[in-house]
Amino acid sequence: MKTKSQRGRPQGSTGKAKSDLMQVRLDAAEKQAFTDAAAMDGKDLSEWVRDRLRRLARQVAFLL
Repeated sequence: MKTKSQRGRPQGSTGKAKSDLMQVRLDAAEKQAFTDAAAMDGKDLSEWVRDRLRRLARQVAFLL
């Protein structure tokens, strides 16, 4: 017997949803470079940028 697929939006992860937005202006070459780097790392652009910013923030805090 064939099961019927569920309709609607798939259930999200159990993690907390992101609620704040930070906008950054980039030129086209910068955005493409970041997008390419994210793809090579197997991440989407937002995830890659957050990861890089977290790493840099830890490094700066360590130096202070």
